Amino acid sequence: MVLTHAAIGPWLRRPIAQRIANVTPFFPFKGIERFYDIGGFMRDPEALRLVVEVLTNRYRDQELTSIGCIDARGFVLGPPVALALGLPCFMLRKKGKMPNAITGKAYSKEYAGDDSLSIPRGAVQPGDRVLLIDDLVATGGTLAASVELVHLMGGVVVECACAVELRFLNASKLFEEKGFGQVPIWALMSEVSTSRGRDEASWTPSAVDDVVRCHRKFCSWTVLRIPAFLRRGTSTMEKRTRRAWTACKREPKASR
Repeated sequence: MVLTHAAIGPWLRRPIAQRIANVTPFFPFKGIERFYDIGGFMRDPEALRLVVEVLTNRYRDQELTSIGCIDARGFVLGPPVALALGLPCFMLRKKGKMPNAITGKAYSKEYAGDDSLSIPRGAVQPGDRVLLIDDLVATGGTLAASVELVHLMGGVVVECACAVELRFLNASKLFEEKGFGQVPIWALMSEVSTSRGRDEASWTPSAVDDVVRCHRKFCSWTVLRIPAFLRRGTSTMEKRTRRAWTACKREPKASR
């Protein structure tokens, strides 16, 4: 699986989107084999700036009223875009995390169990044009709950924007079932299947591997792949990576 850029307009060239994808790693997390981590491009100021610019340029002429930032990683991406566009932003938080709020219906989370979202009272007025921002869309449960709350307040959701979309989970289908088929879901990067396989549990000195993490819970570890042009002058990191890999190999497997 790899990340590819979405078609977001002629001003954005493939190298820009690929630059962001190259520093967006994945990990096994909460039962999901490949959970894409925006912490990768957050640690890269240039990549983070590009993400904000992409979103800002896409919505500059959309006559938005406000931006809704979805708990919790939407809190990272939403505010800088709102500042760049000169718009107010508000948080959509998990139930019980915010005062003076209206809580929506329970929904099924992407990982496990049910949850509810809350919206600040008065954050959205009837007729407001709202953009919703989150880091990743999987099954679409959280996004759908956010759309429902904005509609409850009388607002209109112009679009749901994310950094990464797992298209194979088909969030659009859930939107259709919920009656939100008119609300577009847009992502900077989408995960697609490729025929290029790889053994993530092998070490190849020339394979541009940069960081190795051990995941005891899943009895496995993941290699983050960074392009060669980002690895210049990282001999110290490479040595640390080899040591981490060796230590991981020596650890006993966790009991299931």
